Amino acid sequence: MESYRELVDALTVPVYEVRGNFKNMAATEVDFLHACVGLSTEAGELLDVAKKILFYGQSMDEHRENIREELGDLIFYLELACAAMSTDTDSMKAKNKTKLLTRYSSGRFSKQEAKCRLDKSLDAPDPAMVQDSDGSFEI
Repeated sequence: MESYRELVDALTVPVYEVRGNFKNMAATEVDFLHACVGLSTEAGELLDVAKKILFYGQSMDEHRENIREELGDLIFYLELACAAMSTDTDSMKAKNKTKLLTRYSSGRFSKQEAKCRLDKSLDAPDPAMVQDSDGSFEI
């Protein structure tokens, strides 16, 4: 490839294939994609509020109504995603709780357990023996 743009063009799925994929999607797949785009959009809007609080020194109180609105929008899209997956938020919360309690066996956050991610691998290292970026071990 001579230019980065040529590489991008070569690695991009042709539009006609994407259109064909879309035409063949089940309604639940369309709903799932709608939910994903909506979640991303609303999370960005919530992040914009966080930016105003953190970097512009604005108070959370002056954005409270907007925060509630964005959280409500996120819940809407989360429900849509769950419906598309034939599940519900209660089931997802239960699965997430199990995952988090597997990862954080004490029920509290720890850097070691966050690095080990015991919920992801049977071969995860012992949390007490995870080496930090500076070469030291946190116990």
